[in-house]
Amino acid sequence: EDPGAARHQALPLFPVSPKVSVVAGVPSPVEVNKTMNFTCYVKGFYPGEVAVAWLENGMEIKVENVSQPVETPRGLFELRSLVEVQATEEKNGSVFTCRVVHDARDPISRTATLWIAVAAKGELSDRTQTDNGA
Repeated sequence: EDPGAARHQALPLFPVSPKVSVVAGVPSPVEVNKTMNFTCYVKGFYPGEVAVAWLENGMEIKVENVSQPVETPRGLFELRSLVEVQATEEKNGSVFTCRVVHDARDPISRTATLWIAVAAKGELSDRTQTDNGA
């Protein structure tokens, strides 16, 4: 019989990988030039050391807003990280990735895509008006 088996019923004595999700602060598509944020939720991990990074189209971006891990009643940890994005037209379709490294395992990545409500290009509307006036 494995003497360690009973021990595992209690608090986790072995690493528990987090569940990671990315949530947009506002529904898509986002109004152009609005500031919005994506929140990365990292839940249910043990031990409490974790590294969270954000990438925009694969390039790491600096993020100020990372909460400290909080212990839940079950003895696991959770935190959230927030990235603020200015929804400029050229960011339309940008992919934001939250990458979580926990306990020397493979990173867990979750992504969200920024879709922006872009007005019709000026050139297009001009042409339409000319056609109507003809």
